Amino acid sequence: MNLKPRRHEEPEINMVSLIDVVLMLVIFFMLSSSFVGEGRLRVHLPQASSVPIVRAVEVPLVVTVRSMPAQILCAGRSSRRPRRGATSR
Repeated sequence: MNLKPRRHEEPEINMVSLIDVVLMLVIFFMLSSSFVGEGRLRVHLPQASSVPIVRAVEVPLVVTVRSMPAQILCAGRSSRRPRRGATSR
């Protein structure tokens, strides 16, 4: 009677064969499918003009929040005073 423990081998999946089969399936489906233009959408794009669009210079918006006295300044102008309890301390 042989009582020696057997060597336990981990099962393996041969990835090379799997990749080959998947690649063959992809090639088969690419070649066997028909690309028919029946379902295409016709899109009418607007024509661009030759005159460049002049954009206004953007001025950055500066918001200043002061705790004492409680006020919020937006672009240098004072806004309404915040409600009591609305500010975190």
